[in-house]
Amino acid sequence: MSRELPYPEVPEAISARTASSSAFREELGRRIVRLRESKRWSRADLARELGIPQGRLSRWERGVHEPPLEMLAPLARSLSVSVDELVTGQRMDGRVLSPAERERVGWHLMGLRRLLIAR
Repeated sequence: MSRELPYPEVPEAISARTASSSAFREELGRRIVRLRESKRWSRADLARELGIPQGRLSRWERGVHEPPLEMLAPLARSLSVSVDELVTGQRMDGRVLSPAERERVGWHLMGLRRLLIAR
């Protein structure tokens, strides 16, 4: 029996990424490495900045694990990017979203959160 979800479908781009979580983890890991290296930081520097063991950061960078949701904002802040840019690799234009757009983004984030928790 299919269970109806109380939110709209997750956008196709996000669905494609989560469908292949291994590819997503690897892509995110490469992005973390690229951003860290652009700051000329070692893995130890970033791990110290985040207050985590180097081994954990290494697993994120190698795509073995993805950072937990609660670490996305501190990681993005440390790397001087938005969470959007960290996760998608695309720089946002900085425009202010309309209330309808904010609501739609909220629903998509709730859907993504449910997908991540369900794993």
